Amino acid sequence: MATAQHTSSSPLGYPVWMEGIPEGAFAETLLPATTRILVIGGGLAGIAVTYYLARQGADVVLVERGRLCEGSSGRNGGLI
Repeated sequence: MATAQHTSSSPLGYPVWMEGIPEGAFAETLLPATTRILVIGGGLAGIAVTYYLARQGADVVLVERGRLCEGSSGRNGGLI
C-alpha cells in the first residue's frame, strides 16, 4: 500500500506556507491575571474564535503550546 510523501523543502517538514517563519517568530508574552474567555489552541478554529470575540469587544485570551497553526490546521491545506 502506497503512502503519501511530504514534499515540503522545509527541513522541519512544515508546509510551504510555514516556510520562512523562523522559530520564535511569535513572541511569548505574560498572561493577564484574569480574563473572561480563555481559548486553548491556536489552530484555525481557536484563532477564528479569538479574532471574532475580540472584534466584538470580548475580554479574550488565546494560549497555544507551540506555534500558531502548527498542528492539523496548518498542515491540511484548508480541507474543512
